[in-house]
Amino acid sequence: MIRKAVRGDAGRVAEILIMGSRAAYQGIVLDTYLRKSLVLETRTIEYEERIKSGIEGIFVSEEDGVTHGFFACARPDKFRDSSLELLQIYVDPRMKRKGIGGALLAFFEDLARTQHFDRVFLWVIRDNCAGRMFYEKNGYAKDALERMLEKYQVPQVRYSKNV
Repeated sequence: MIRKAVRGDAGRVAEILIMGSRAAYQGIVLDTYLRKSLVLETRTIEYEERIKSGIEGIFVSEEDGVTHGFFACARPDKFRDSSLELLQIYVDPRMKRKGIGGALLAFFEDLARTQHFDRVFLWVIRDNCAGRMFYEKNGYAKDALERMLEKYQVPQVRYSKNV
């Protein structure tokens, strides 16, 4: 089941973010960030605030009361763009390859359609080959935009899809 996150989900969401980041970015992002800067208490407070504010949509995938993944999305510029941005999507690394990521991505795309968005997009670290293959498998295409993810000092590429 996928549902909108509530403040009580913040700790588990933060835990999935930390485990997922460490698994996905090992060898891509500096180990000092992955090991020392991803602090559960800090990230839990951050997600409590993000969920409380309601500015972003944060959704969790759970089964039998256990959260296995989440995504966050937002409209980047509510006055100019008809696109919805996928800000984050993470699955507990112990639950990979069970269809959770695909289900979260499909839910995100359905959400975009029901809210009358024409397009969805996301940024992925350029050297994150597994992430890029996942998006390509799900119909996303790399476009010409790139940017530097300052906090990690790594380049990102943008992927998008019409919905």
